[in-house]
Amino acid sequence: VCSKDLQKEWVPNYGVWVSEWQTLDDMFQARNVRGLMDAGVDMRWEDTDCFFGEDMAGNPTSNPEGNERRSLNRPYIRVSRSGLKSVFYNDDSKFKTIEENVVGEAIGTNIFTPADAVTFHETHTTLTLTDGSKIS
Repeated sequence: VCSKDLQKEWVPNYGVWVSEWQTLDDMFQARNVRGLMDAGVDMRWEDTDCFFGEDMAGNPTSNPEGNERRSLNRPYIRVSRSGLKSVFYNDDSKFKTIEENVVGEAIGTNIFTPADAVTFHETHTTLTLTDGSKIS
């Protein structure tokens, strides 16, 4: 976990398909880290509805917001900000916490400035921190 403000509330709001989150939960449980599927989730929907601006037959509508509901028949969850933090950042955590921020900012998908702030490699990612150190 890497953040200059580890003690503050985590702001991100993430949603994910249950099947993807279950895969992560299984991976972490294999490393004896438990709780992603329990503490790490604060809302679950058994069926996901989306609005694509088209009718049920897939024809575009004149309403750009799309008032026709399309059911995906796939469960979806919202990740719990405080729950996820409690899984990764606690007294029994198996994760190292680094109280620094990453240098730079994202200016596009996987594009950062300065260019070496975040470097993607085949097997890992290297982050440049505000104190000048690098972690991989």
